[in-house]
Amino acid sequence: MALSMDERMTTGVAAEFALPDLVRDGRLVGVGAAVDLIRTTFAVGLEQYLVTSTLVRDSHHNVIVPVSAAQLAESMEADVPDLGLFQLFSQFAHGGDPPWFTDVYEFTGFMLQPNDRCRIYLRVGGNGEVHGIDIPLTHADGRAIYGLAGSLVQELATLVRVGDLSIQPKIDRHDDYCGTVFDMSEWVDPPAPAFPPSGVVSDSS
Repeated sequence: MALSMDERMTTGVAAEFALPDLVRDGRLVGVGAAVDLIRTTFAVGLEQYLVTSTLVRDSHHNVIVPVSAAQLAESMEADVPDLGLFQLFSQFAHGGDPPWFTDVYEFTGFMLQPNDRCRIYLRVGGNGEVHGIDIPLTHADGRAIYGLAGSLVQELATLVRVGDLSIQPKIDRHDDYCGTVFDMSEWVDPPAPAFPPSGVVSDSS
């Protein structure tokens, strides 16, 4: 991945990753962590890398900065949710041409909320009502929630189409930008199933 402050890209800084460091349990899972590391660490220190004489340059005049497995692992543990949120917004705005769900709802905006939450505003097709959808951006243990773009858009379309959005838990606080706010926490981050204590057998009769 290469970054540059020069719009002509005559020179830049390239972060070099070893592909095996991006893989866990046979799956490529470290791409988000790599992007986070680039924008939070490398992007703020480009000038210092450009003047470091010990670093190698490639044939494109980019300074090569090796990223260690330890650096990437630390970034994986400290990942932030905004990359996944951007992917979700991209799906809302560009999920087709036009987006396939516009007859059901339209994405009209968002507002970040306290405690790592986001409120998404949707205008329902047909009646034109605007609803707020509150979602958590992190799990209870602080890990960023990923994969929203691949599921939430579809789930919301189904809930709105069949009328089940209206039976979701409501947040009873006034919002100038919508009529009703629904709490979608259990859809996005469902609680872990409760199991009986060890040695206790439940009576299913």
